[in-house]
Amino acid sequence: MAIKPMLLLTYLHLRKPRNKKKGKKKAKARKKSACPPVKKREFTQEELDDPLFSDEEDVECEPPRDKDTYMIKHGRSVILAKIPDDVKRRLKNKLSTAITVKCAEENLGLTWTRLKHVIHTEPVDDNLRLSDSAGYLHMYWRTPQLPESFLSDEETGDLMTKVAGFIRDQGQHEMCCFYALSDLISSSAVLHGQLEQYEPLSEMYICQNADPQEYARLKGDHNCDECSFYSALKFAKESRGIPLATAKEMSDKYKTLEQALQRLKTHTVSATLLCYKGWTKKKQLYIGPRERSGMVGLHEVIMLDCVKYQDKMAIKCKSSNEEDIGVDGYIYVDPHVMFIEVGSSRKKKHEYKCRIRPTHLLFDFYSIDMEEGTHGKMAIKCKSSNGKDVGEDAYIYTWKMVHMR
Repeated sequence: MAIKPMLLLTYLHLRKPRNKKKGKKKAKARKKSACPPVKKREFTQEELDDPLFSDEEDVECEPPRDKDTYMIKHGRSVILAKIPDDVKRRLKNKLSTAITVKCAEENLGLTWTRLKHVIHTEPVDDNLRLSDSAGYLHMYWRTPQLPESFLSDEETGDLMTKVAGFIRDQGQHEMCCFYALSDLISSSAVLHGQLEQYEPLSEMYICQNADPQEYARLKGDHNCDECSFYSALKFAKESRGIPLATAKEMSDKYKTLEQALQRLKTHTVSATLLCYKGWTKKKQLYIGPRERSGMVGLHEVIMLDCVKYQDKMAIKCKSSNEEDIGVDGYIYVDPHVMFIEVGSSRKKKHEYKCRIRPTHLLFDFYSIDMEEGTHGKMAIKCKSSNGKDVGEDAYIYTWKMVHMR
């Protein structure tokens, strides 16, 4: 029977992530009186029947723990009720439309702090746009051209593409997180001499064992639980037969795209991509939302290098959707588009928190350092940009190559 090699990871002393559900009921009971009530408004029957306005306003919103990074966003209907009728009509017809700075200041419910962060990014010609799809309202804009010093040289770009391995296919499973995590580890192992060449690690092993009950529930739907890099890495701690080690996410690293691009000079970097319809279109530069293009969701990718594509600066990313999308399976992303979430429908499946600061189409950057070690043993130091506290002196140890049937 064929034997498939695979790397397993583990780490210790993890603090609870700020968005961890465990203990939420107790926290809610303690803070119930302190929780600010969700602002409600009266709806006409016509509005309730119109999906443009429809909201479930009774969803309870617990204040975020990290108030410096996250906030409770406005309900979608609250924002739509404020914006001018002509903007509403254009949104309904085209899903995306230009708005004025005055509209952003007066009608989108942005605090002065958030507006200040937007202004700090220097939107080109004050050209702001608003997108409304899939229940989410995003304001987005273009930023000034990045310095060409961020461009990778041809040799580095070829190296990163090589160590990241061949394009894989996640099929109908929503497992991009696990594919990206395994490719990030494998490519880093090649860069640090721990592997002779790229080895595809078992993403299904991580998926099945990170949360067996959830996996069993979703298995029939050809789906896998929505994942974050934190939860995928946390699984490693609970893996059997792996020696214990200390782990830490360096939350002060790679907070910005510029820092991630600098890191890209020497290492692969994982990132989350905000996807709108058309993001998989062949041989195009992905620039985010367009007119009549709805939001698809989030997708985990591996950043490989910063290049010139179609005479424009672009970030080349490895996806996990076969070679039939983008450019032979690679996505080229415009680094000059930023967005800020304005609001979303109060649906149970919608996240009611959002970041205070604007982000690029690519965000939440992770990279891996490996200490030099003997074959079969290495230390991996996790660095992230998402601000989650994962503990003190954090290292992930790959103890040995484990052969799985």
